Amino acid sequence: MVDITNLDQGIYWSSIIVFYFFFKGIASGIFGIISFGELNNNKKLKKITGPALWISFAFTYALPFLLIADLAQPFRFWRIFAFGSLTSPMSYGAWILLLYMLFGGITTHLYFRRNFVLKYNELSEKGSKFA
Repeated sequence: MVDITNLDQGIYWSSIIVFYFFFKGIASGIFGIISFGELNNNKKLKKITGPALWISFAFTYALPFLLIADLAQPFRFWRIFAFGSLTSPMSYGAWILLLYMLFGGITTHLYFRRNFVLKYNELSEKGSKFA
C-alpha cells in the first residue's frame, strides 16, 4: 500500500510563474512543430514557419523578464550565472533557458537570412530596381 502524506501543505505560485509556464509551453510547442515540419519537408507547415518563428521568438524572450519579476530581489539574478550551484534546480533552469534562447535566436536568424537571400535573388533575376 502506498501512503501519500503532507498533502495539506500546498505550494502556491504567483500568477507570474503561471504565465511563465504558459509562455514556455507556447514557445516550445510552436518551435517543436515548426522544426518537425522543416525536417520532414511538410509543405503546409512551411507556409507558416516565418510567422510561427516570430511568435515563438517573442514568447521565448519574454520568459527571463517573468522570472526576474518573480524574484524577491530581482537585481541578484546575475548571481545565478556567476555563482551557479550544481544542486540548484533554479541554476539548471536558468542555464537551460539561456541555451534555448541562444539556439532559438540562431535558428530564427538563419531561417530569415535564407529567405531574405532567396527573395533578393528572385528580385534581381526579375530586374527589380530594389535588388
